[in-house]
Amino acid sequence: YFIAGVILGAFIYTLTISPDGFWVTSVPIWKLIVGGLFVGFGVRLSSGCTSGHGISGIASLSSTSLYATLTFLAVGIITANIIELLEAI
Repeated sequence: YFIAGVILGAFIYTLTISPDGFWVTSVPIWKLIVGGLFVGFGVRLSSGCTSGHGISGIASLSSTSLYATLTFLAVGIITANIIELLEAI
């Protein structure tokens, strides 16, 4: 139900409110696919997603989830900075 709701909600948004039409991103499709593969690999490698570890894992005082969340955040910050530097060149 959740996945269907996300897809249906996005579809309804694009039909009713979005001024840009159906495709509302300027990111090339290949970057979306590569990013999705990296996210899927990371979720599999860490045995869960950022939200699962960050909300449920830390709330249950899991040290593994704390380390996973800190790693997610650190890698995200480093990656964002590298991308920003590369775009400035």
